[in-house]
Amino acid sequence: MRNLPFEIRLTVDNKKIIIFHASPKKNNLCWYEDRQERFFQEMAEKADADILIYGHTHRPYRKDMGGKVFINAGSVGRPKDGDIRACIALVEITASEVKTEFVRVPYDVEKTALAIIKSGLPPYYAEKLRQGQ
Repeated sequence: MRNLPFEIRLTVDNKKIIIFHASPKKNNLCWYEDRQERFFQEMAEKADADILIYGHTHRPYRKDMGGKVFINAGSVGRPKDGDIRACIALVEITASEVKTEFVRVPYDVEKTALAIIKSGLPPYYAEKLRQGQ
């Protein structure tokens, strides 16, 4: 994980996109949808991007604000919104719009929970996975 880039930047149809884990400057900041508007504005300024795609909290959402698009992609490994299925965000970018679709994919949660326990990690993690928490 240490060898992965902190962020990925690209441009599509003249829209600057940044993809990162938690925030444009910190990898452990919890960024929920109900944060104040000023927080989103500050993150957009730090990111210097039109579209910000991130995760960390494992709760999918999209928020449009001040001409910027904020997308929390959800989680493939441990959704924390009560839905045990994996969640991915499909983002389609054109010159005129940004479309976002959150797709839920079922997988063998019990098999994964048992692998967590077998690996020696605390059973707490397996139980949270089973609950979608």
